[in-house]
Amino acid sequence: MTAPRPGIVTASLITLGVSIFLAYTAMNLLMEEPVYSAIGLLATILLVIMAVGILRGNSQAVIILSVFYSVLAVVGILISPNLPSEGLILAISSLILASYLWKHRERPFREVVLPEASEEGSSLSEVEGGLSRELKEEGYSEGDI
Repeated sequence: MTAPRPGIVTASLITLGVSIFLAYTAMNLLMEEPVYSAIGLLATILLVIMAVGILRGNSQAVIILSVFYSVLAVVGILISPNLPSEGLILAISSLILASYLWKHRERPFREVVLPEASEEGSSLSEVEGGLSRELKEEGYSEGDI
């Protein structure tokens, strides 16, 4: 069974937040310029598609978002002379997110191994109890886990 990495889920949520902010900006602040508003809404739709794509395990979406956040980091560096703190926050956070996505571009999901029951009729709670007994035998206590 595969599950998305926690960082991939976080990146998807951040991307959805960026797309919501972009949609708000396109609808409210750029209404005087219909071309910019349309471009902003198109970018919003693309970001939502990419956010859903990385949750589905699409490696192309991970690569595209990695490049997007790399460009956003460069924009943060470029606005740093005029807005030092905002530019620095944008550059560092985008660079961290871009590097994480680039690192996990090949396998955004990880394998999750569920413990198998040793007997036909045993339940998952019995299996979990068996695992905790094994850990107790190795010297672990309840506070260590």
